[in-house]
Order: sequence, then structure tokens, then C-alpha cells
Amino acid sequence: MKEIVAIVNQKGGTGKTTTTHALGAGLIRKGYRVLLIDMDGQANLTDTMQADQSNGRILDLLMKRVGIKEIVQKTAAGDILAGSEDLFQADVDVTGHDKEYRLREALSEVKQDYDYVIIDTSHVLGILAINALIASNSVIIASHAEGYNLTGAKRLGEIIIDVNKHDNKDLIIRGILLTRFKERTRLNKDLLKVIEELAKELDTKLYKTTIREAVAISEGQIKHLSIFDYAPNSNVAKDYEAFVEEFLQTNNGG
Repeated sequence: MKEIVAIVNQKGGTGKTTTTHALGAGLIRKGYRVLLIDMDGQANLTDTMQADQSNGRILDLLMKRVGIKEIVQKTAAGDILAGSEDLFQADVDVTGHDKEYRLREALSEVKQDYDYVIIDTSHVLGILAINALIASNSVIIASHAEGYNLTGAKRLGEIIIDVNKHDNKDLIIRGILLTRFKERTRLNKDLLKVIEELAKELDTKLYKTTIREAVAISEGQIKHLSIFDYAPNSNVAKDYEAFVEEFLQTNNGG
């Protein structure tokens, strides 16, 4: 396995799920073996990929009731560990001294089966998010170019650094990705400088690629299609294609 990547932010609506889906779909299109994981009780990624919420309970995996190979679903859009509403109870139901390490332990059983694992995380910093961070090699912070998002990104970055120190020495912040970006908005251009400074503070980078805001994203999700399949010639598809290229170049030392 080359890398386990968590897409994170402490705010909802920042494009985590869209980015998880697009990155996974983009890597699959390039011939990589990819497993996507929906660690969010809203299960939006699961719905978009038309996976069965009742057939594959991540909560049971975290509670050591099932093995990971029992709950991997193969869909037309790729392999997925499906999310479901019961994940909202994870902070109550997942117990034990090793509860933060359950996902990492499970993924060790399929490390020969995949090149990349991409995890869509909950915006709530609970047991699900901590499991994702401890299981991952890297994180990508998906953020809007606005003040509240940047405050959340800074706090999240500090938490990631803390997890690196105490629980996962391999964890790094791969970069900050700006989503739903309005290129011509002066406010966003001003905030760009602030974000670049934040990236330096967190010892990471701001991706050169920005993801433009587009109705095609939500339209594709309704039709259960990746942006590459729904609107391959759209600006946002080109943005995500460029991001996948930049992701691979960075991971290969480019």
C-alpha cells in the first residue's frame, strides 16, 4: 500500500466528501487500486457510490464484531467501506483501551490489496476522526477561503500535530486544498496570503490547484456519478483532474 489519506476539516460543507470521491475516482481512472472509507454518519459518500448502508457496518468493525474483508463492498464506482447512521453512536458504543487504533489494525489486513485508501471523515472530532488520523499516513485539509474555515483548519492542524507526536509518528499534513473557490472574489485573493502563512505554520503547503464552485458537483452526486463521469468537460472536473495530478506528483517527490 502506498498511502492512507484522510480528508479532513472540523466544519461541514467544506467539500470533504466531494474531494474524497473525486480523488478516489481519479486514482481509479489511472489504474490504482483504491479503497474508499465513509467514516461519517451522514453517509453521503456511501449514497453517491450506491453502496448498501445495511451491508457493511464500520461500527461493527470498530467494535471488533466483524473483520474488514467481510464488509468491503465492491460497487461500480469502486471498493468502499460504507458509512451509516449508526456511526453517530460511535463515541458511546466503541470502547476499550485500544479503541482509537481499531481502524489502523483492520487496514493492516488489506494492505496488499490496495494502493491507496482515501477516508472521508466526520467534521466532529470524536472517536471516528481519531481512528482515521491514527490509521492514516497523511491528511489533506479541505477548506473554503473564509475566516471561520481558516480558524477551524488551524485548530485541526494543531490536533494533527499532536496526534503525530503521541499516537502516529508517520502522520503528516499533505496540504491544504481550497474548495468551492471563487477565483474572481477579492476577499478570497486576500485570504490566500493568510492561508499560505497558515500552511507554513503547520509545516505543509497550499495546493496550487483550487477547486471551483460548480452546480455540476451536486448534480453528479444526485445521479450517483463522479464528476469525471457526469461532467468530464466541466471546469470543476478539470480542477479535480489537476488536483489528482498534483497529489501524485507530490507523493512521488515531485
